[in-house]
Amino acid sequence: MPISSFTMSRLVALLCLIALPLSAPAAFAQATPCKEPATTATVDMPAAPFGMASTADACWIFVSLAYDKGHGGIAVLHNENGAFKLVRVQALDAAAFGESLSSDGKLLAVATEAGVSVLDAARLESGDGTALLGTLSDGGDAGYIETAVTADGHLLFVSEESNRRLGVFDLAKAREHDFKGDALIGHVPTGLGPVGLAFSPDGNALYSVSEVTPPALKLPASCDAESAQQRQHSPGLLIRIDTAKAATDPAKAAIAFASAGCNPVRVAVSPDGSDVWVTARGENALLRLSTADMQPGRTDRHWNRYAAGPSPVGLAIRGDGQQVWVTDSNRFQKAGEQAGLAGWEIGSSASAKRFSIPLDGFPRELIFLPRSQTLVTTLYAGKKVVFVPTGK
Repeated sequence: MPISSFTMSRLVALLCLIALPLSAPAAFAQATPCKEPATTATVDMPAAPFGMASTADACWIFVSLAYDKGHGGIAVLHNENGAFKLVRVQALDAAAFGESLSSDGKLLAVATEAGVSVLDAARLESGDGTALLGTLSDGGDAGYIETAVTADGHLLFVSEESNRRLGVFDLAKAREHDFKGDALIGHVPTGLGPVGLAFSPDGNALYSVSEVTPPALKLPASCDAESAQQRQHSPGLLIRIDTAKAATDPAKAAIAFASAGCNPVRVAVSPDGSDVWVTARGENALLRLSTADMQPGRTDRHWNRYAAGPSPVGLAIRGDGQQVWVTDSNRFQKAGEQAGLAGWEIGSSASAKRFSIPLDGFPRELIFLPRSQTLVTTLYAGKKVVFVPTGK
């Protein structure tokens, strides 16, 4: 359901009110890429794996782990001639969730129960020295869930699922002062349950999805409950954020809004910047919207819908822009439903061909290895990381 009945100024004001109480990529030298896995492979994890981040050369993957409340870690996987091996685990004092690697490959920002842990990637790889550099937090049980670092390494965004907002930190300042002192710039208001984050290729925009629109908008409860513990609710929200403005005035950095299906949880942008994709977990669908429709002042929006499997969560677009994949998580364990991966060819053809790969164990997150056709997913309940070649 579009939000065309609300003016942009009113929406911004409402989101700001709700939140009160509660560039181009940097150039750096790249090592020779490691060999791409040739066949499907599985790596066992010591705990439930959540997010992943790969180095630009596809030689290392960092996997966030959640043992239990108060315990987490980062599993370090090394590419050994096309086969990834678990070489060590960096312990953390809190369960770890979404993560992102800075574009220079030096810092790993991980959302945890206690804040955003920032780690030295080189020390994670070598095992030498203390990898944890510091933790950024704005206090309280914010429900930190996903992170995103701007290409210039200046800003760090984190989704605060419990606080209905994004935290914006001055990562460059924190780095300069050895992560001591206050690096918080402010907050971007969102809807209820903000989760997924994705930058546009030029870095000028950050897209954020929230599972439910703010109650103040009073949109109809058109989405069915996903489980017995929930109830009907309004659609989710897609927000376009001006990253430059977020550096100085985060509360006013959201510049465009759109309702985005039922329970949108992840978002991705096409490599050419033409489309934004969203997994609508509550309606078993993958949604696609032209980024031109998310320009400030635009109200005419048309979503394309692709039928997915049960409760799609993870989302990844191949680097060549030819395929898009989601995890059919079946996280609510609906009888008769099969979890796994679903993929579509999205090249120049008007029709999309769907692929399906059964995978039990709550497939959660997805990434493609850089400059490769290998898809990587975490099995959260199965405690595994799975590598899947997707073909040409």
